[in-house]
Amino acid sequence: MTISVADLAKRFTGSYLGHDPDPDFLDLFADVVRAKHNFDVTSQEYAGRELAEQMLTRREAIRQVMPDFDVIDFTVHIAEDAFIIVQTSVGTLPDGTAVRIPGVVVFDVADGRIVAINSVRDESQAADLENAMRAAG
Repeated sequence: MTISVADLAKRFTGSYLGHDPDPDFLDLFADVVRAKHNFDVTSQEYAGRELAEQMLTRREAIRQVMPDFDVIDFTVHIAEDAFIIVQTSVGTLPDGTAVRIPGVVVFDVADGRIVAINSVRDESQAADLENAMRAAG
């Protein structure tokens, strides 16, 4: 049975925010997921399960650099074949720099699974976080 976009979004969000982890999070993704970010020239294809695992581990990696990391102004919008997340990631880097990264992510859904991700975020703020993560190793 295929789950609805709304149910998929709810299951995804619980794991993404960490407040209600879905035990089958990896199954929410198609075998191949196309992803594009505003800093990419072209979209890239990823193995869905690997991309899902990266999403789960990235939150913890960010917390290693920014223990006060949080997602605020979080909303989910449901469409017929997609769900859209609007959010702002905030925290403080080890050097005291405050980070505030607004972003929008569109998750395209087919047959009850995520098939594409299109992400737009404030790259100047995100660059500070990415540099701190690279420096931390």
